[in-house]
Amino acid sequence: MNCENMSLEEYYKMVVDEDGDEIEITDKELALKLLKIGSTIIEYLSDDLMKDRDIILQGVKTDGLIISFDKYGVCDREIALECIKHKDAFKYLRKEFKKNREIAFKAVELHPHNFIYLCDELKNDKDFNELKRHR
Repeated sequence: MNCENMSLEEYYKMVVDEDGDEIEITDKELALKLLKIGSTIIEYLSDDLMKDRDIILQGVKTDGLIISFDKYGVCDREIALECIKHKDAFKYLRKEFKKNREIAFKAVELHPHNFIYLCDELKNDKDFNELKRHR
């Protein structure tokens, strides 16, 4: 299925049945294709798909805020680095990533407002304060 050229009506038919009830998407390949064109599909994915690393990675590539749907802890370093490209996604990362010097530095470097989401230790770090001053 070529999802890139899908109209809104065709998309709607994929997630809602003829009675107007929402359909749960369980097909990984379909989900990956749909995630490339939009993030709203995340709400219709099965729990099994939400536990799949490839799904979460594709989701954050499309929209970093998808990380807020990672209720199964799928996020890893690569996914975290991808999601922080979106200006508001850093705040949704788990604490372990907010404490990770590399990830946190990159998040503040890309979007200085992320400084407010740093752990206290990094907020008091001279390198982070230097970065904040030069932004």
